[in-house]
Amino acid sequence: MFELNLSTKTNVIEVPGDFASVILQARLIHKSTNSITEGIIEKEVVNGTTEITLGTAGSLTVMHPAGAYYLILEYVKK
Repeated sequence: MFELNLSTKTNVIEVPGDFASVILQARLIHKSTNSITEGIIEKEVVNGTTEITLGTAGSLTVMHPAGAYYLILEYVKK
């Protein structure tokens, strides 16, 4: 689990470390409202940082407001 602060409204989250090839699922939880977003539409490595686009493939994505979040990742160990 990671704690992160989004400074702007976005649906792309930067994940520390090299997780792009091993992430199976992601869950983003807003600390104050407890709203949850699950799923990964896309994952890629940009300048050595893994970026994941959250949401459900084939549906509209939600822009998450700036604020404090928990990011929970399910992944396989390399």
